[in-house]
Amino acid sequence: MAPAALDGGRRHPLRAGRPQARRAGGGRRRAGGGADDLRLLLGPGLAPLPVLHARRRQELPGPDHHGGRAERARRGDGPPPAPRSSVQQGPRPLRGLRRAVPRDLDARRRPDLPAPGPARDGLRRPPSALAEPLYVVFNPHSGKGRGARLVEPVLAALSAGGSVVEHGRTSRAGEEAELARAAVTRGFRTVVAVGGDGTWSNVGSALLRTGRPARLGLVPAGTGCDLAKSLGIPGHDIPACARIVRAGNTRAIDVGRVLPDDRHFLNVAGFGYDIAAIEDSWRVRWLKGGALYLYCALRQIRRFPGFPVEMAGEGEAPVRRDLLMLVVANARVFGGGFKIAPGADLADGELDATAFANMGVRHRLRVMVQLLRGTHLGAPEVAATRSRSFRLRFERPPAYETDGEWNQAVSAELRIECLPRALEVLAPPA
Repeated sequence: MAPAALDGGRRHPLRAGRPQARRAGGGRRRAGGGADDLRLLLGPGLAPLPVLHARRRQELPGPDHHGGRAERARRGDGPPPAPRSSVQQGPRPLRGLRRAVPRDLDARRRPDLPAPGPARDGLRRPPSALAEPLYVVFNPHSGKGRGARLVEPVLAALSAGGSVVEHGRTSRAGEEAELARAAVTRGFRTVVAVGGDGTWSNVGSALLRTGRPARLGLVPAGTGCDLAKSLGIPGHDIPACARIVRAGNTRAIDVGRVLPDDRHFLNVAGFGYDIAAIEDSWRVRWLKGGALYLYCALRQIRRFPGFPVEMAGEGEAPVRRDLLMLVVANARVFGGGFKIAPGADLADGELDATAFANMGVRHRLRVMVQLLRGTHLGAPEVAATRSRSFRLRFERPPAYETDGEWNQAVSAELRIECLPRALEVLAPPA
């Protein structure tokens, strides 16, 4: 731009005032005269700020103000000012509107890391909770293929907190346990399982068997996801599940174990009617998902004959019973929403056993409706007990389910015990 263009028009006082005042004064400015000369040069329309130059020459009162000491030193009225110390007086202010930042902190701060302060959700967390490496196990077959569709959204949500995230996908039954064990062996302390109750049970069992400190994170992607309901983990909210994992809040929960098979379960172990419905679903090819299990459950209400069993809690004498179904629960919900043990506590060191007596079809339908509503404990055909362990004796080695997974017992005599607070799970506070 030409010099003439710079001289024409009205100038802003902060940009044009100081050099114009120096030219008008012919050298060193007089104390208190710069503002008057500047008004003459700029005209009546643009008066400069009244504190720009005149007040900088005024002596500030008191012995501790740096302006007063500097002025007295120039006049010879006092000792020269002490040299500046960044430790005593702080950093020099930066010109303009930028806030001054200590140079040593600015130099040490990595440009790719944010400044210290609260997270986006307003919570302050320890560094371990923000940067914990995560290993994610996906079951792509869970929830009618929902597990496969959640791979990218889950990884993106978990990585948003700055954590290093690795993952693996299962290609066959039981592979999730192998992936979890390998991750812990490599040094991961947090393993997130994306799937349903069966996936969580297998991963949790694998973490227990490593004997190393490890935490289990849950992202629901299955059909039932009953354990998540008892822990207060949302069913279909990926960002909320990721925030729970990144927050790092852990709950030590009990784990059930079936002996001599050495099978763990986090939610329930079931015998009788429910395992018959699972086995029946293998023979039905024209239904899938929840409709399949509902159809088979209704069909087995008429077909299942019941089973005899001797049962005893810890320190109790065995009692022989003819049952329709026996569920030993660690949590409150099973079967996709049935409130089997409304009073169960995941951290009380005990298991809740609910026994349904064998009965006619009409009574079975009534009790199943009560079970869905959570009012079955008042029925005369239902008996509930709580113990740290149970002993069961069948006529032959039974089939049973643990967290929806089918198992064949190796013995007709089983012991079901509680492992108190054996597994750390990432969950909201109780």
